[in-house]
Amino acid sequence: MDVKTVLVVDDNEDNRFLYHTMLSHVGYTVLEAHHGAEGVELAREYHPDLVLMDLAMPVLDGWGATRQIKAHTHTADIPVCAVTAFHFASTEYEKLCAAGFCGYLQKPFPLAVLLEEVQSQIGPP
Repeated sequence: MDVKTVLVVDDNEDNRFLYHTMLSHVGYTVLEAHHGAEGVELAREYHPDLVLMDLAMPVLDGWGATRQIKAHTHTADIPVCAVTAFHFASTEYEKLCAAGFCGYLQKPFPLAVLLEEVQSQIGPP
């Protein structure tokens, strides 16, 4: 049985550490990217089961990175969940969905909420 892989794309080292620690502790394989361009490269190379994508990052933001992931035939099927401090009203949430995101988590959130979202998207590790 293959272990499921989650790609965390976030420019904040503390966030990457927290998400990586929690997700790997319960059994997921976790990859990390420091910005959107690196996230796109890792998505193409490893084809993770899920991408947790920060929206505001240097080099390439989460919107652009998600567009690139969804535009490539090899990675278009990977679910991408936005992880952001921005609050989205219902009409703005539609913009997220139209951009290819499968959902979003608003920072800050309890780590249990992150685990629930990951498991709802791809199941247990």
